[in-house]
Amino acid sequence: MRGALALMAALALGCGTANFSPYPPPRRGAPKLWVPAFTTTKLPNGLQVSVNPDNYLPLTAIAVGIRGGALLDPPSKAGLTRLLAEMLTTRADQLPRLKLMTVYDSVGDGVRAEVTPDGIILSLEVLEDRAGAALAMLAHLLQHPDFDPDELERLKAIGKTVVTHDLADPDTAAMRAIRQVVFGGQHPAGAAPSGTHRSLDAITIGDLRARYEQIVRPDNIVIGVAGRVEPEMVNKAVAARFASWKAPATPLPAARTGAGPEPARRQKIYFLPRPALSQTVICVGSRGLPESDQRYQLLRMITGRAPASASSWLRGVEQVTYGVRTIDEASTQTGLYGAYLSVEANATGSALKSMLDRYDAQPEGSFDIEKVVVLTIEGRPFFTLGGRARHVASLFVRGLPVDHFTRLRERLDEDRGLELPNLVFDYMKSDRMQVVLVGDPAVIKAQVPPLGEGDLEELRLAE
Repeated sequence: MRGALALMAALALGCGTANFSPYPPPRRGAPKLWVPAFTTTKLPNGLQVSVNPDNYLPLTAIAVGIRGGALLDPPSKAGLTRLLAEMLTTRADQLPRLKLMTVYDSVGDGVRAEVTPDGIILSLEVLEDRAGAALAMLAHLLQHPDFDPDELERLKAIGKTVVTHDLADPDTAAMRAIRQVVFGGQHPAGAAPSGTHRSLDAITIGDLRARYEQIVRPDNIVIGVAGRVEPEMVNKAVAARFASWKAPATPLPAARTGAGPEPARRQKIYFLPRPALSQTVICVGSRGLPESDQRYQLLRMITGRAPASASSWLRGVEQVTYGVRTIDEASTQTGLYGAYLSVEANATGSALKSMLDRYDAQPEGSFDIEKVVVLTIEGRPFFTLGGRARHVASLFVRGLPVDHFTRLRERLDEDRGLELPNLVFDYMKSDRMQVVLVGDPAVIKAQVPPLGEGDLEELRLAE
């Protein structure tokens, strides 16, 4: 562990400075991950620009963060924000789809769109001499959209294909099902991230335009830039292209959906039938703390203890799974925590029982080790230019400051040896963990009811 962290620190130091050194720095005290420094400026219209110059590679990474993501979508129109993000990156005023592709070619990369619960992130990486052209292109895409009905129908057709594929994949279907069970069908966090056939059909050009006017505005956007650039050049280019963009008088968007239903005692175990499936996907989860809660990092640290303990037992002793993966999905509004795994069909009942038992055992762990894991996962994006720029956009859409990671590292360093309070375990008790199984219904009906963990019921996913 110490050797790996020292290597990571050495690599980070090399990426963060103009003069690369092949030798690691001397060890002084506990290892810390390197965090790049960003300089942030704000235009009069509210648009923010954060720049991290790094001359190690001749590349410039650009990411745009727009607050307002999937949590703004009503379940009846799930997938609305995703369609808007795709529309913004496939065409614009005077730039239909094929013509926009030639612009992408001239810049050197296409704009990738990602929709999170809290926002939209657009990103691309170009050679340093194309950074100005890339910023100009982004300015046109954001300020001059083209809501073409034919393009909407094309994107809907693609979206329905994705939905069909997701339902056919046992792992993806299980995750969609556990969200629906934990949050219910009327909470945006319980809806399918990509939408459903019915919700996609319900979305209109008017819906896209209204969502655009609500969230795509200069006072709701950050532009993160990392790589071989001059901050002064970036600020001038952004000001030239974005300063005249006026923010509307309407208030900024805010998701007011709440955290969702309180974790309740499990009454039922749900299953999605997949006849003749040789393995069973087991998914357990419960609503937990949002990212804004002061105890969020503590819950995040302990949420991996039960899956790790179950993985060791099921893989090493019973040899029925390749491992148990942790569910850790937090947003500004709520969170979903738990575990999922695939096991041989004949071990469905025993594996489920073993998984649930781990949540009552409250297995112990080392705070220092878990802290290092959190810091490593959070700090990993900083090792690539694209990761740094995207991380700035991600922090913005989540309402966090650009130096959030530095503050987090310092706070966790100060909390060395902290005893994790039992309060966080209230969210993770076994009888509050909802359960979804995907597998052969005959196997599930034969092995699960004798466990006495809840009545068995077939689940119907929202269509």
